Amino acid sequence: MSFPNNRITNGLSGGIYIADTTARTGDWLAIQILADAKFAVLTGNISDDPSSVLAAEASAAFSATIPAGTTLFGKFTAITLHSGRIAAYNA
Repeated sequence: MSFPNNRITNGLSGGIYIADTTARTGDWLAIQILADAKFAVLTGNISDDPSSVLAAEASAAFSATIPAGTTLFGKFTAITLHSGRIAAYNA
């Protein structure tokens, strides 16, 4: 599988820094956790397959703290933080 645009895979399409609880919608391909974070809303294409560690982290985001340094990959369309700081990279 090839990527249609190398700028996307290198983060050159930009992104958004989020450090508050304002609801945001958009089209992001990765979320980098900059400070331990909890999500109030995280909508994307990660399934609820319990065998997937990443899916377990994302679907349990209401109660789970995702540690700084973690990067979530997928197609994300809605983000609302409960706490923490993140960078969401545009798709």
